[in-house]
Amino acid sequence: MEQGRLDAAVTQARLALEEVEASAALTQRLSRTGSWTWYPADPSLGEWSPEVYTMLGYRVGEVEASFSSNIARIHPDDVERYLREAADIADEGKRFNVEYRYLLPDGTIRHVHALGRRVSEELYVGTVSDITGRRLAEEALRKARSELALASRLTTLGVLATSISHELNQPLTAILANAAATRRWLERGPEHIDRAKEGLVEMMADCRRAKEVVMGLRGLARKSEPEFGDVDLAEAILEVATLCRAEFDMRSGTLSLDVEAIDRPIAADRVQLQQVVLTLIMDCLARAEAGGGPRDVRVLARADGAGASVTIADAVPYQANVLLETSIDALGAGRDPADLGLAVARAIIDGHGGELTFVPFEKGGAYRVHLPTRTGP
Repeated sequence: MEQGRLDAAVTQARLALEEVEASAALTQRLSRTGSWTWYPADPSLGEWSPEVYTMLGYRVGEVEASFSSNIARIHPDDVERYLREAADIADEGKRFNVEYRYLLPDGTIRHVHALGRRVSEELYVGTVSDITGRRLAEEALRKARSELALASRLTTLGVLATSISHELNQPLTAILANAAATRRWLERGPEHIDRAKEGLVEMMADCRRAKEVVMGLRGLARKSEPEFGDVDLAEAILEVATLCRAEFDMRSGTLSLDVEAIDRPIAADRVQLQQVVLTLIMDCLARAEAGGGPRDVRVLARADGAGASVTIADAVPYQANVLLETSIDALGAGRDPADLGLAVARAIIDGHGGELTFVPFEKGGAYRVHLPTRTGP
């Protein structure tokens, strides 16, 4: 009878263990997470849960659950980094926390995140999660925001189309006039060569002016992924002002610049940074027009502690700017493009590790952009 009770207890324990294992396997399959063991001193040893085999494109038991079997599936571009980090973790006894990719024989790429800890001198235990869906969603969101930023830039440039045309027409007309005058001086003989040279100098200056406008337009209108690099903040602001001045002239406004040279460059995407400055300048001009006061906008740039700040101010009495606190997703469809422009501007500055706020400034309000400058050599 005692043996019978023992047999029943063993059977009950076995069934309970099988239930736990089945529950764990189901949980791992649903969460796309597998468990593993790793013996750094003997890489041929190890254990994988069935979900790890599936994640690596193996049938359960098809290969040994070894370090080399794992390495064989890691993306070639990630192998060196993975080996380096694994060696550091084993040498220093640190927690295992590595993101990398698997490349399966059929070409499928899986993004994974492995977590683990040392439980004894010889053994690590941990999990590996398939985060491919999350990474693809993040990439899709990044591309969507890039497209949205381009649409916002093109909308702003569309508003400026007439004034930009005027800004280009002036130097081109001057070039034609100077070319005709220079030809006439040359036709009068060698004694007038100095006057002809003066005309050529003026033509070169007008060509540079037209080139600046065209280059500014090309930069803002181009479709590309963000490219972070060292940006001269003062130079970037002056290029934007070149595009805006004619618009201010047409609207009987003034755009004044007080831009100091910043000794350290900004780590930024130049086009996106110029898009923000252009959006905020045009919004201040629109606010001034709607308020019925002077259509005067000031742009100030200063070194500010470990970064730089840009202030774009108008003379409209200050009121809190609710739109600036609204995210892109919360705006919804059918909103005014200017509303979208502000949301995009804030998203861009957030992506640069900076801050965009709307604050009281002298007699009106101002957008203030704070950006970190690059440190180190």
